[in-house]
Amino acid sequence: MVSIDEIREMPEARRVFRLFLVALVLWVALIALFLRVSAMEDEITLNLSSADQVINAAMVYRSYPDAQQAPAPQSGADSLAAVSDVAEALELRGRMSQLQANASGVQLQLDRLYGKEMGDFLDAIEKKGLRVRTAEVKTLSTKEGLVLNASFLLE
Repeated sequence: MVSIDEIREMPEARRVFRLFLVALVLWVALIALFLRVSAMEDEITLNLSSADQVINAAMVYRSYPDAQQAPAPQSGADSLAAVSDVAEALELRGRMSQLQANASGVQLQLDRLYGKEMGDFLDAIEKKGLRVRTAEVKTLSTKEGLVLNASFLLE
């Protein structure tokens, strides 16, 4: 029979032992990698599930009707009169360079407005049941400060 000391002295035994250690380290590394990938897969699945729940909740929320009922759309003549009334009430009639109704809504151009006047005008328009479809606002520098020239398409 061969003793352990004799086996330790054999060069082939040392190679086999080193090979065994390398294989063991590789197996441990692969098992650790597999466990990490498995944990990541579970985490990704959980995140996707959470995202699906959020998306479904958002879709349900969007399916509810608006709490504020939108005002009934006005005809072109009514919209024109409403815009004219707002301009008169806010004393902006002298700064109106264009006011006309067409198939797409009411076109309005206001010149030399200050920021507060613009905000008041937009609030009053909203209260009348109109909404701004498009707007083009230009800022001009004058002696009195910054003023706005604005073109609106209201509906």
